[in-house]
Amino acid sequence: MKVKNSTAWWTLVAIMACCMWGISGIFAKELFNIDTSISAIWLTQVRMIIAGAILLVVGKIRGEKNLEIWHHKSDAGRLVFYSILGLIPVQFCYFMAIQEGNASIATVLQFLGLFFVLFYDTFVRHTPLRPLDIICALAAFLGVAVIATDGHFNQLAVTPAVLLWGLGSAFGAATNMLAPGPLTRKYSSFQVTGWGLIVAGLVLLVCHPVFTPVKLTWTSALLIGAVILIGTLLPFQMLNIALRHITATRANMMDAFEPISATLGSVLFLGLHLSAAEMIGSVLVVVAVMALNYHPKKKQPAK
Repeated sequence: MKVKNSTAWWTLVAIMACCMWGISGIFAKELFNIDTSISAIWLTQVRMIIAGAILLVVGKIRGEKNLEIWHHKSDAGRLVFYSILGLIPVQFCYFMAIQEGNASIATVLQFLGLFFVLFYDTFVRHTPLRPLDIICALAAFLGVAVIATDGHFNQLAVTPAVLLWGLGSAFGAATNMLAPGPLTRKYSSFQVTGWGLIVAGLVLLVCHPVFTPVKLTWTSALLIGAVILIGTLLPFQMLNIALRHITATRANMMDAFEPISATLGSVLFLGLHLSAAEMIGSVLVVVAVMALNYHPKKKQPAK
C-alpha cells in the first residue's frame, strides 16, 4: 500500500510541475500585455541568469562543488550543447510564440517535442517505428494543421512566426529530454540546471545585448518573479525529484497537463476565446503525444 501511495504522490508532484510550466506562460503573456518595453528575449535572459544563480547558490549551501562539471571537457561540452540547443529554444522560442500568439497555442506546439525525440530514435538510434507511432504522428500533424488554419485548410489562422517559434520550442524540448541525461547521472540537478541556465542566458546576452530601458512596476516585478519561481525554480526541481520515484514514461505522460493548464488559465484569467477548431486541434495533439508514450508490457511466455 505504501508503494502505491508513494507512486500516486510523486505522480501528483510531476503533474503540479507541468501545470506550473503551463501557468508560467500565462504570467509571461500578461507581462507582455501590460508592459510593451519587456521583450521575450529580455525576459528569457533575466529568467535564466537569476534562476541559474539561485540554483547554484542552493547547491553550494548543500555542500556541492559547483565547478566540478567544468573540470571534464566532455561533460562541459555536453552542458554547453544542452544550454544552446536545449534551454535557449525551449524558453526563448516558447516566450516568442507566446508574445506573437498566446500561451495556449505556444504550449500545445511545444508539446510536439516528443515527436522530435521519435525522429531521433528512428533515424539515429535506428529504433523501429510502431504502427501506433505513425498514427500518432499523423494525428498530431492534423491537430497542428487544424490549429494553424482554424479548420479552414486554405488559409492560416495563426501567423507563420507563431508556428516557427512554437516548433523551435518543441525542438528545444526534445533536446532537453535527450542531452542532459548523462550529466544528471553524474552531477546534481542544481549544477546541471543551474549552469545550463546561466550559460544559456549569457549566450543570449552576448548575441543580443538588450539596451532598451525597462521601467518595472510592482505588477511587472511580481509577474517576473512568478515566471522565475513558478516557471523555472520549482517545477525543474519538483520533476527531478519525482523522477527518482516514478518512470520517465509516466512523467512524460504528465506533460499533457502543461497545455491543458495553459489553455484553461488563458480562458479563465486572460479572457482567451478558443474556437471549436482550436479545441479539437489541441485535443488531437495532446491525445497523440499521450498515446505515443503507450508501451504495453510484453507478456511473458508461459513456462
